[in-house]
Amino acid sequence: MIRILLLDDEPAVLDITSAFLNRQEGFRVRTIDSVKGALMLLSEYPFDVIVADYELPDQDGISFLKQVRSSQSSIPFIFFTGRGSEDIAIDALNEGADFYLKKGDGSVQVLTKLARYIQKAVEKRRKQDEIILNEHRYRELAEQQMEYAQYIQALLDAIPAPVFFRDTNGVYRDCNKAFEDLIGHRKYSIIGRSVHDFYPKDLANHYRHMDELIIKKPYIQQYEYVITDAQGEIHDVLFSKSAILSHEGSVTGIIGVILDVSERKKLERIIIENEEKYRTLADFTYDWESWISPTGTYIYTSPSCERITGYRAEEFLHNPGLVLEITHPDDRQMVERHYSNAPLRHDGIHHMDYRIITKDGQERWISHFCQSVFRDDGTWLGRRESKRDITFRKEVTAAYEKANMKLHLLSSITRHDILNQLTVLSGYTDLLSDYADNPDIHAILN
Repeated sequence: MIRILLLDDEPAVLDITSAFLNRQEGFRVRTIDSVKGALMLLSEYPFDVIVADYELPDQDGISFLKQVRSSQSSIPFIFFTGRGSEDIAIDALNEGADFYLKKGDGSVQVLTKLARYIQKAVEKRRKQDEIILNEHRYRELAEQQMEYAQYIQALLDAIPAPVFFRDTNGVYRDCNKAFEDLIGHRKYSIIGRSVHDFYPKDLANHYRHMDELIIKKPYIQQYEYVITDAQGEIHDVLFSKSAILSHEGSVTGIIGVILDVSERKKLERIIIENEEKYRTLADFTYDWESWISPTGTYIYTSPSCERITGYRAEEFLHNPGLVLEITHPDDRQMVERHYSNAPLRHDGIHHMDYRIITKDGQERWISHFCQSVFRDDGTWLGRRESKRDITFRKEVTAAYEKANMKLHLLSSITRHDILNQLTVLSGYTDLLSDYADNPDIHAILN
């Protein structure tokens, strides 16, 4: 719709012109007969075009046009006047009028031409407004893009890990401050150069190969490798990379983050070495060593359990109740009571001897020692157990006790027989002493 402000001091002209224009599709006309009234309407309502006479009662049309333009209004302005000259037309156009049309006899041809001028002037202004609006939008968008780019760069620079962007040819297109420090170059000397300009050939070839895998089939790629820094030192790092896709879905480049995991790898090596030491110490103990968690499950049990019980360590780890299942029926109640009370006893070392039935049905004696273990902060970590096969010792002790009993019995019987014989001999000696007069016999008897 085109909203028209029609200004003329002749009522007949207003009536004829407004009637004709209102019949045109999309035209809506508001009439006024003075400049003062026109200025008031312009301040209150939006119009798309002004059609004004040159000769007006309160001032001429050029003055009115100047007032409109002085208010920084770019509304199309058409002079439709009965009086005119070439000088007036030139002045009008110089002051910003879009068209200058003589009323003539007010024929349909003239009014049709006026309608065409109105249409052209409004379309031209709307296109200009659209261009201005688009320019403004583009300017705002460019400013937003600039601000966003600065925001992204600040965000990237705040990340302590090196971040880079390479195109599909392996050429660097962007990076953050941490990456500059890693490479030892400023961004302006990094952009436009490839990985082969900064790394040894074998490393650069590997990086390029890994990039090509993402380019061929985009995915999030993570792998550990090594990298050299600006001082030539080698670091263990974790690469995390992903393809950047265009709106058509094609790969335009690769963005990557480099995490230095040298300290972690060093700690891992120390942990592995220490674990190997402690496991070697524990796995090769002669006794059956175990660590039971506060919940009663086995955290660790040494392989020696298989030599003693016939059951593998994995069987005890998967079935914590197996230790009770293999206990001799006559000792099971004692062992159950010990394990039930163990979580309540956190002091000292506890000991008991009991029997088990091995996997192949043998009866063996076990000497069991256990104590609670704690973290430095006092947290209870469970119980440390040590079990030793004392079957041979028990058998030797039993054999010794049996032999000792036999010896005691034998010694008591032998002593009794000797005493009896000595008593008889003593009696005979006394009798001989009483009846023998020979001094030699007395000397022998004494």
